[in-house]
Amino acid sequence: MLCEDEEHRRLAVEYMKRCRIDAHRAVDAQVASEKQGGSASQWVLQEFPRQLHACRQRAKRTRTLLVVLIDADKWEIQRRRRHLEDKLKESGFEKLDEADPLALLIPRWHVETWICALLGETVSEDEDCKDWEKPTKTEIQEAARVAYDWAREKAVLGATCVPSLKVAIPEWRKIG
Repeated sequence: MLCEDEEHRRLAVEYMKRCRIDAHRAVDAQVASEKQGGSASQWVLQEFPRQLHACRQRAKRTRTLLVVLIDADKWEIQRRRRHLEDKLKESGFEKLDEADPLALLIPRWHVETWICALLGETVSEDEDCKDWEKPTKTEIQEAARVAYDWAREKAVLGATCVPSLKVAIPEWRKIG
C-alpha cells in the first residue's frame, strides 16, 4: 500500500478488515508522511513505479494487489491518474493495464471528505478540511463499513456520496 498519510492508511486497512483480509499480515503499508518531509503526493508519485513493478512480479506467483491512495489536489482525478501513468513511462515500465494488480483510490482534495461523506454528512469536495478534527478510530471503522457496503455489486450509493468516491467504487471492489 502506498498512501499519503495515516488517515489514508487507516481507512484502507479498516476496509480490508471488512473484506476479511488480515491487513496486519498482508499489508506492507508505506505512508508518505512517515517517510519524508515535503509533498506526500510527490513521494507517492515517485515510489509508484517501483512498487507497481514489484507487485506485477509478485502477482505471477501469488495473489497480490497494490493499493494506492493519493489525493488529486488541484488536479482532476483523471489527471492525477495520468501523473501516475507518466511516472511509469518515465521509469521505463509498461503502461497501466486493466489486468494490473492495482487499486487506485483518488480523493479529490482530502480523504477526510470521503470519510465525512461515508458517515452521511453532506460535504463538498472543494471544502478545505485541513481545520477539521481528525477522524476517530470509530469514525474510520464506520466509514470503511459504509464503503464496503457501497462497493458491493448493485449497491445503491448513499445520497452523500461525492463524485471522486463514486469514481473510486470499482477500485474499492478490487480489494475484496
